[in-house]
Amino acid sequence: MMTRTRCTAGLFLALALLLQGCDTTPTQPAIPPEAQQPPAPEPQPAPPVVEPAPPEQPPAPPVVPEPEPAPAPEPVCKCPPPPPPPPPQAVRPAPPKTQLALLGEIEDVRIEPPGIAYRARLDTGRALSMLHAVDVREFERDGKAWVRFQLVDHNQSATVEVSRPVVRTVAGRSPTTDRRYVVSLKATIAGVSQFTDFVLSDRAQSSYPALIGRNFLRDQAVVDVGRRFTKPEPKP
Repeated sequence: MMTRTRCTAGLFLALALLLQGCDTTPTQPAIPPEAQQPPAPEPQPAPPVVEPAPPEQPPAPPVVPEPEPAPAPEPVCKCPPPPPPPPPQAVRPAPPKTQLALLGEIEDVRIEPPGIAYRARLDTGRALSMLHAVDVREFERDGKAWVRFQLVDHNQSATVEVSRPVVRTVAGRSPTTDRRYVVSLKATIAGVSQFTDFVLSDRAQSSYPALIGRNFLRDQAVVDVGRRFTKPEPKP
């Protein structure tokens, strides 16, 4: 029994030596602990760069306008005072401009109807115009008063009958004289035309069969007693 145990121990010893002989890796000498250097520390990651925030700027102060410089004092002038201005002279007003026609004292007037020309005198002292007429008779037409009369055409040496409605009547020269009839006829003098009221009267003793008063001249013409037979102005 002991012999078997010794054989087993010898077998294990031989096996151990065999295994030791197969290990050819040289054994490195042991490094003393003083010579050993500690391992270098691993580099730490750099912290992220944080840019500093710009400091808050205070609000700008309000802009105050600069005060305007005070005006320089005017130099004191010790000059003598200026002489007083001359008194204003009286200004004569300009004559008023008028578009009225300028007619003479004696003019030719054309009466329509019937279209007869008469020698007429322009009298600014008369209110109504007058016309020589004969055989004046009143009659009624459509319930209105009309008058029929004769006008003398001196160029034709004849008379022309005309009928016109009565505008009104006026008293004669004396209370015993019959009332005179007033009719409206168209009168034209030197190119100035308008309907005018004429008093029908017997002017056989007058030098002028027609007399033109203010009712024709008003707002139409002025009279120059030094003129006669004005020519009509040419039309533009």
